[in-house]
Amino acid sequence: VQVVAEWAAALPAETPRTTVAEVRPRPATVRSGPPGEAELGAPAFLRSDKVDEDDSARIYGGARSYARVVLGVLSLLIVAGLGVAAWLWVSTQSEEATDAGTETPAASDDDATDGTAGQAAVASTPTPVPTPTLEPFVTSSSRYWADLTTVLNAGSGTIVGSTYPVSPANRAVLTGHAAAITGITVSADGRVLTSGADRRLVDWGNDVTVTSPDVLDVDAPLTMLMQTTEQKLVAGDTQGNLLVIDLAAPAEPVVIAVHADAISAGAELADGRLAIASVGGSVALFSLGDPTSVTRLPHDAEVTAVTATDDGEVATASVDGAIRLWPLTGGVPRATINTLSAPITSMIRLTDGRVAAASVDGRIHVVSPDDQADPSVVIDAHDAAIRTLLEVDDERRGPSIASGSDDSTIRLFSLTTGEQWQQLDGHGDFVSALAALPDGRLVSTSGDGTGRVWDLDLATGAIVSPPHDANLAHLAPWRNDQFVTGGVDGLVVLAGTSEPTAPETVTRHDAPIVGLTVMPNGDIVSLDASSILRLNQVGTAEANPFVELQVAPGATSLDDRGALGIVTGHADGSVRFSDFTSELASVAAHGSGVTAVLGLSDGRVASAGDDGTVRIIDLENPDLLPVFDLHAAPVTALAELPDGRIASSGSDGIYVWSTEDMGEEFVRFTGHRQRTVTLLGLPDGRLVSSAIDGRVRIWDLRDQGQDAETVIDVPGIVNPV
Repeated sequence: VQVVAEWAAALPAETPRTTVAEVRPRPATVRSGPPGEAELGAPAFLRSDKVDEDDSARIYGGARSYARVVLGVLSLLIVAGLGVAAWLWVSTQSEEATDAGTETPAASDDDATDGTAGQAAVASTPTPVPTPTLEPFVTSSSRYWADLTTVLNAGSGTIVGSTYPVSPANRAVLTGHAAAITGITVSADGRVLTSGADRRLVDWGNDVTVTSPDVLDVDAPLTMLMQTTEQKLVAGDTQGNLLVIDLAAPAEPVVIAVHADAISAGAELADGRLAIASVGGSVALFSLGDPTSVTRLPHDAEVTAVTATDDGEVATASVDGAIRLWPLTGGVPRATINTLSAPITSMIRLTDGRVAAASVDGRIHVVSPDDQADPSVVIDAHDAAIRTLLEVDDERRGPSIASGSDDSTIRLFSLTTGEQWQQLDGHGDFVSALAALPDGRLVSTSGDGTGRVWDLDLATGAIVSPPHDANLAHLAPWRNDQFVTGGVDGLVVLAGTSEPTAPETVTRHDAPIVGLTVMPNGDIVSLDASSILRLNQVGTAEANPFVELQVAPGATSLDDRGALGIVTGHADGSVRFSDFTSELASVAAHGSGVTAVLGLSDGRVASAGDDGTVRIIDLENPDLLPVFDLHAAPVTALAELPDGRIASSGSDGIYVWSTEDMGEEFVRFTGHRQRTVTLLGLPDGRLVSSAIDGRVRIWDLRDQGQDAETVIDVPGIVNPV
């Protein structure tokens, strides 16, 4: 709503216009803001909620002032007093409440915290429901984004569709973290372990496709993970501490204070000691048996990687672009390698004794510690920083190196020729770590909060070419297997799932799409952040002729009303009705921005607002605005169910209620970890919801005591719509 308001303020004052035009030439570039204004980002509700590694406020929590703490304590005392008073009053009214009937209370907020709750507030007689089955799927040979690509083990089901590139080599998705994963290691018995910025250490066991791994919660965000030859698991955190766990005889972690700032890297040396680096530029050498005897290697800049060399030295890499070779006794570096001439982001020792180092500009240099003059191999691997390297021994291609980058891809190169022979796509954010399983498969972790398992023996498939330049904002079904998408880039695209045909650009707006709907006759209506509304007639003799209308400023949402035209919501709280030639009516429905509008089957309109209410608008009685006001947060999604009830949702759960009593009787569902963004009522009496936590859940409204089914659970997924 805020972004739309900024667009509205930048528009020139003019009267609404209606234009019938031929298809205009598509501009080569799309501006992302009004003329003369600074470039604007996408509205918050259109962007993905990927966790940024530098977003400390979201990952670690913001600082709280003393005054806020005092006010918080006073507020809790007042609430507690009111609660006791209410309990005493209810106790005295028990007989009256029994005579008048009781209402089942809404599910508590605690239900939302366990992530698997989903208990309904109103019970009903259970109805047997057949278990859904998944049909066998055959991967298409088409090159376009609408191809269905199977991604195994996403929650309890299977993802059989994708709007961004996913390699067929991806065999499993690991979803045990709620924030960026920072490290990975594989134990001697094949167990996969990961560390995360969510203060979690996760053990996936030998079967890395499990959906319920063992989780150890720790006191601080983890930044690094490794293990020793004696099967000691070592994790570093943001406070400079090491957590040490004996994998052979698990017990409580041993905490060792090493640095005064965050740990950035670690390695085991030839003599059994550990080399632990910090962002402050210090590297500590010590034994786990005697952590107080420390040798320190000083640096003037952050140390990003450390490894042991074959001749018993220590190699350290820094953001100053240098690799330094140190004796185990400390002192001064024996030699310095400066071939990369850019901040070094990752470094490993290869089996042949050479060292491979990667830089922030996407290059990999392979150098010998004995001859630092020139690198033996130079690879222009990525267009973005490389965060992790792993040596891979492929039977067909020989010694290779895998690199994970900020461009979200994993690429494999021959160490002999430097040529790329594989690219793995699927992560929604930077690739943070790589490891190899005993059977030869590859495991990767990412800033999107997921891990992925890759089978390198499978072909990667054809290159996928997404038609949008930015995230999707809206999606609507069209005819048969086809669908329409609207993007933050202003594009409206028609695509299909079965025919190997190229997606068709329906129209191009000069601002992000904020609303998209399909009329009963197949016409596609799109609305952008500058309040331009277009109706495109797709499939006619002419090439997508359109009608364009300048609606009132600040348009935020759109829905169709069939033969009655369309309805739009606006940042000033108004809901407006149009027949594509002019505005028919305007209703001041909310005190703040409208977040969603929904044309109901009886001709009325439901509107949701930032004020946490849902209003029902009837143009025959525009002054009468029944309100549903049980939400405690902005309402972000609306749906009409087959039985006529309304489903509304936000960050406080999903409510199902009737317009007949406006919520006197309701059902509340909880179970999403974050804000719900879409709702869909199925004809068989079930409700589908998706949220920015990466979950898609199905609720059976006929058996409200039954837990919801989680179809997809991939934290950090790019397009939850």
